[in-house]
Amino acid sequence: MLRWLRRAFTQNLLLKLTALVCAVVLWVYVDGFVPAERTLGVEVHFRWRDSDKVVSGGSPRKVNVTVRGPSRVVRGLRVAAPWKTSIALDNDRAPGLIGRASHVDDVPPAVFHLVRFRETDFGFAARRLTVVGIDPSGAMVKIGPSSDAPDEGAR
Repeated sequence: MLRWLRRAFTQNLLLKLTALVCAVVLWVYVDGFVPAERTLGVEVHFRWRDSDKVVSGGSPRKVNVTVRGPSRVVRGLRVAAPWKTSIALDNDRAPGLIGRASHVDDVPPAVFHLVRFRETDFGFAARRLTVVGIDPSGAMVKIGPSSDAPDEGAR
């Protein structure tokens, strides 16, 4: 029995070493370069770029972002991690006026805007990842004068 086992490991040694090297090269290639995808829940906070207005609320507050990149990098993303982003708004970014709230008890009116998300809002490019899907694609935010007190979720 010992002879058979010894022959199994020593015969055709060059062929076995070549197969081992090919397997390692293929494993490294697949592990590092073949793209993989993962969907992450990202908590979104909105803020106004200048101090003359306050952004309060924002619906939805959580967005599903699907990213694609090298499988090693994608596997390194923790799905359960608290992914967060803060999106700075200005007149160019929040142009889509949806509606206006009326004056109630001497509170100035607030303006509701539809903000479309961009791939660059989430900061995955620094990790060599591409954003391939954002669900939902936008959010409703309330923008009011800075004298308004912001909601608990405003930042």
